Amino acid sequence: MASHFSSIGMPVDTDKDMVNLLKKASKYADKIFCKYGYYLNWKSKTGAELWIHIDINGKCIGVNPFYNGESIFSAGIIKKIEREGDNDFEGAFYGWADPQDNNPENGLYPFNFDCVNLAVNEGLFLPCILNIKLSAFAHEIDIFLNEGDYRSSQKEEPHFASKSFIPSGVFPPGTNSEAIFTGTILNHKLFRNELTGKKYYWIKTETLGGIIDVTADPELIKKKLQINGIITGSFYLSGKII
Repeated sequence: MASHFSSIGMPVDTDKDMVNLLKKASKYADKIFCKYGYYLNWKSKTGAELWIHIDINGKCIGVNPFYNGESIFSAGIIKKIEREGDNDFEGAFYGWADPQDNNPENGLYPFNFDCVNLAVNEGLFLPCILNIKLSAFAHEIDIFLNEGDYRSSQKEEPHFASKSFIPSGVFPPGTNSEAIFTGTILNHKLFRNELTGKKYYWIKTETLGGIIDVTADPELIKKKLQINGIITGSFYLSGKII
């Protein structure tokens, strides 16, 4: 079954699978310290990452996946989203895409994203404008050969542009880092995660607001990917402040 972890070639079906994965990744991870302890940051050659949370007692209390690719996304960061269940290392931000006139709240649309390196960026003075790496882990995805193919597929109103973004995560209760978007394929590759040997797709996508690195479990890809094709679907958004 597709998941955020299988989207970067790390399928985990049981708690034992997760424990084994974290033990293996920890051997090759870098330590990134913060006041709560440190992250163990495992990085693959193909862009897949794990951000493992180790508290001040040396205990693993969580982990988040990420994909560090070629995305370029300017964001006006407005506030941190407080969510029940998040530990000190994780959380989300609410902001605006592609802010204009040096105003963080004057952008194309609002959106939420989980921030994998939140604990080392707590000193941010908000609101502010930052560049982030933005990855989108596919929940559902559809593929079209070109823009004409995509347009002809829309039989019912409303019709959406080939570069469009619906920030579904900001709808009440507004704490989810999810979105529905459509974009043009700029590049794509089928990678193999060197830690697990499992494959996953990377799709560099230009949508309204900027470029996003889409990753997907191969079981979600039912049609051929090609440059200048169109993808559309629902996604989980994960960002890294750079």
